Amino acid sequence: QSDMKAYAPDAQLAAVTHHWGGYYTQVARDVLEGRWQAKPVWAGMKDGLVRLSALDASIPKEVRAQLEARRRAIAAGTLKPFSGRLLDNAGRERQAGGAMDDAAIAAMNW
Repeated sequence: QSDMKAYAPDAQLAAVTHHWGGYYTQVARDVLEGRWQAKPVWAGMKDGLVRLSALDASIPKEVRAQLEARRRAIAAGTLKPFSGRLLDNAGRERQAGGAMDDAAIAAMNW
C-alpha cells in the first residue's frame, strides 16, 4: 500500500498506494465543528483514495495507456477486479464466476 521502489529499485513496476490525507483532514474538521458521525468508509480509485502510482520508466507507452484505460474503467465501475474465477494462494477455487460485492471483498480472508 505504498511505493517501495526505494527498497527494491529493480523489483517494482508499479505500486498501489493509498491517499487518505484529504479524507482525514475533512474528518478532523467535522470533529472540530461537531458534525462528525461514526460510519464505515469504503472508497477506492473513483474517490482518489487508491491509486496506481510509481510506474517504472521501463513500462512501454502502450502498456501505460492500457493501464490508464483499466484505471478509468475501475473508477467508472465497468471493470470489476474481483470477478470471474478466483483462486486462493493454494490454488483452491474460491469463486467460480460473477463479481464479488463490497461486503464479500471486505470479508475475504483467503
